[in-house]
Amino acid sequence: MKKKYSQSYTQLINAMKEDSLIMFVGSGISYNSGLPSWKELVDAFANELDISDNKNYWTDNLKIAQFYYDTFGQNQYMKKIEEIFSRKGSIVPNELHELIEKISPKHIITTNYDTLLEQQFEKGLLKYNVVASDKDIPYVKSKKYLIKMHGDFTKKNIVLKEDDYLDYHLNFPMISTLIQSLIMNHTLLFVGYSLTDSTFNSIFRLIQNTFERDAKIAYFYTPEEPSQIVRDYYKKKGIIIVSNENTENNTTDLFIKTKNFLEEITNSKNSEVRNSNDLWNQISFLDKLNFVESKDLSKYTGLTGEAYLNSGHYEWARDKNGNEKARFLIDKHEKIKNLVENKTILKSFLDLDIAKDRNLTENQYLREAFQLYQQKKYSLAKAKFRELANDSYRRKDYFTFLLCEFNFEHIHVFWSDEEEYQVPMFSEGLNYLTQQIIDSTSGNDRKIVEYFRDVILNMNFLDRKVEIINNLFDKIRDEHNLYERGGVSFNNDLWKAEFEIHNLYHYINLNCICVEQYRPYQSVIKRYIEILLLSYDNSKKQESKKNDLLNEVSSVVRELDLEDVKIIISNLNPKLLEMYLRNYSFSKIRLTDEAREFIFDKIDEFQQIERSVNPDEYREYKQLLSILPFIEYNEVPKLIKILEKQVLYFDLSKELKGILGMVIANINLLNGVSEKKQLATIIDRHINDIVNNTIDLHYSNFRVYAELLKMCKSEETEVDFSVEKLETDILKFKYDNQDITKIFDYTDLIVHFFDFFSVKTQNSIIELFSEYEELDQRKISFHKIISIMRAGVFEFPNLQKEVYSYLIDRINTEPPFQKYPDPVKDSLAGLFYLKNNGCFKETSISTIIQGIKKDIKGIFPEVDWKWFNVRSDDVIEKLLENRTSGDIKKYFATTDEDKEYVDNFIIRMCDEGKLSFNKK
Repeated sequence: MKKKYSQSYTQLINAMKEDSLIMFVGSGISYNSGLPSWKELVDAFANELDISDNKNYWTDNLKIAQFYYDTFGQNQYMKKIEEIFSRKGSIVPNELHELIEKISPKHIITTNYDTLLEQQFEKGLLKYNVVASDKDIPYVKSKKYLIKMHGDFTKKNIVLKEDDYLDYHLNFPMISTLIQSLIMNHTLLFVGYSLTDSTFNSIFRLIQNTFERDAKIAYFYTPEEPSQIVRDYYKKKGIIIVSNENTENNTTDLFIKTKNFLEEITNSKNSEVRNSNDLWNQISFLDKLNFVESKDLSKYTGLTGEAYLNSGHYEWARDKNGNEKARFLIDKHEKIKNLVENKTILKSFLDLDIAKDRNLTENQYLREAFQLYQQKKYSLAKAKFRELANDSYRRKDYFTFLLCEFNFEHIHVFWSDEEEYQVPMFSEGLNYLTQQIIDSTSGNDRKIVEYFRDVILNMNFLDRKVEIINNLFDKIRDEHNLYERGGVSFNNDLWKAEFEIHNLYHYINLNCICVEQYRPYQSVIKRYIEILLLSYDNSKKQESKKNDLLNEVSSVVRELDLEDVKIIISNLNPKLLEMYLRNYSFSKIRLTDEAREFIFDKIDEFQQIERSVNPDEYREYKQLLSILPFIEYNEVPKLIKILEKQVLYFDLSKELKGILGMVIANINLLNGVSEKKQLATIIDRHINDIVNNTIDLHYSNFRVYAELLKMCKSEETEVDFSVEKLETDILKFKYDNQDITKIFDYTDLIVHFFDFFSVKTQNSIIELFSEYEELDQRKISFHKIISIMRAGVFEFPNLQKEVYSYLIDRINTEPPFQKYPDPVKDSLAGLFYLKNNGCFKETSISTIIQGIKKDIKGIFPEVDWKWFNVRSDDVIEKLLENRTSGDIKKYFATTDEDKEYVDNFIIRMCDEGKLSFNKK
């Protein structure tokens, strides 16, 4: 094959593969189905007009047709054409029509009047929208056009005579405009024409007028070898002449030559990837992305069946002996190497081994907008993406334009959206815009937009990930259950899940795709969280079964690393996590040092943000604080730092309680007096803030704050604790004659922190309570008085009879509906502990029991033991639920006989396997 033919052939093949080829089909294609040629048609006109062949000025085909029309009129003109066509009898598509269907060009423009192409396409799946007149254009639906440029024989609007050509733009204005718009961005191939055809030359003029100097090169196939002079002439005009230059076939048959030419093209349509350059041509459009999903790369290589993904490796298939069936090497192809190394997380790609260190980078152009999205600044992110979308469109970067518009549409602003966004470049929907761009581009520009449509626009990348992860979750859950039953497993399902999720994470974040607000994405991450927890549970069980070699499991996570924490942290729902942990053999999760540092850094970052400025980020911050108590952590300084910087928002009580609990659990790690004093100062500030601002929800944390203060106080550490508002109000009660009953507004504070007040403040509070008892007119707040009595602050001796009657009445009164807390249980507990602490001295236990009109046995094991002398196994077991055996013997088993009974019970239950100790 000569070089010039080879180059033309390659360009035509590329245009066909890129779906940017338009074929102009002439009468030479239909001639072999038995239809008359141009010469036969014109000769029939000439014979009837008695025009001599030797008069050259009469030989213009267009003029001969015009003469016939002018001489005999329109009816005879059409009748004559029908007669000529009918002589051929029934006609059917020939092999050339079949080959055109196999090539399936983007559009077909034909000057033939017949319906052979339509007949050919009716046989298969390929559909073209036929446009034979201007009236057809508004009704086109498909993405491919079959434009009958010279009309349709059945519509009697054929273009044949001279006037038809001269007035073409008047008779077919819309078709003329459509053709001009289509040929601007496509490669053209003429088949079935002669260079001397008036038809071809009229189209040639149309092309020249449309393109001027910006024309894409057009190709004209002829089975007859033209002279070099003719070739050079048309080449200067932008048309390359292609003819059969393959010396292996010396046939002179024009049909065979045309067939051979079209077959060469069709045989190359699905040609194999023969070398690294072919492979690059297949995947180069993916280089537009900043990260490529491994499955996408595998899909678009064109090596299906010859290479496949296997545990993060893309490998050649192997023969029956296990040897790789490698067909070519790529290690010297820098472009492929750069794409795979810098835009995937594959471990190897064919013969290319990839180092662990990656240079993964996010889309720098979209980075600012995407960071706004990640910071939950949704309105600002939308505004920036719209700005970038319009800029990208002006730069003709259509993929980035579409991605920005996609992000704009998929960012949901949950709060007030007062941003004024730039006006979009188009008013049409994104689906329509995408298809319009596909239809007007070619090459890699077209491929990447088609990829956007097929993978991103319809969120196919998320749908397929949901299916994959759900399937892997089912396998790992079944494996977890098998391991619990003593089974063995060998697989790499956990690795597959990690690989799939890490691919998704990089794909979204490096390409800056805003889908984290969408349920499919959240579903994928939540499933992955469950996979990690199942695998972590396997590791905890494995620790207790380390000597059992017959019980092994494959899916094991010993600690969560930084990459996994980054992926799951935003979707780690604390309530869901708590539910999971109740079902597993652990209560806390171990993280790597880097992962823990990441969480604390995020918390520190969020603490700089005001709650009202960005409520979405604040919500994520609350979630981080809620998760912290579920993490294995054996340090205190960072926790103290959180408490020190934290503003006490009204809805943070539960989260702060978790942090306070972590400090208590690690209190022995406090580094000396200085840290204890620092912690006491923080607690002092918190309590004052709570009281000054009346943050009711935080009152529930007083008990934990008090426990911490108690731990901070020691012989070496004095706790300087005071509540300014309380002390100010005490002075008002004492010296300004203000209503002293308001001292009970501080009941929760007094109950928990009385021991930490100064002696002066303590004495003042006792004086106020004593004065309260002496008031003639007073409304007793029983629950507050009982709380103060139970705390041992003041016994209210003058009110004890009233308190006793109140408790007995509440126990005896059946509430009309269920309440929380249960008034019976609450009152019985108060009665028991007050009596146990020395109140109601004049009333014996037997009198109390007689005064209660309902059966109170079995409600509390403490009451059963102390008041009813019940020493059953059931009572001891219930006492052990919240106490150690030492506590039971100290506070309940006061006799040697009782202590022996408790010891025997514990031994017996352990022997029978009925008593286990919580390791959490």
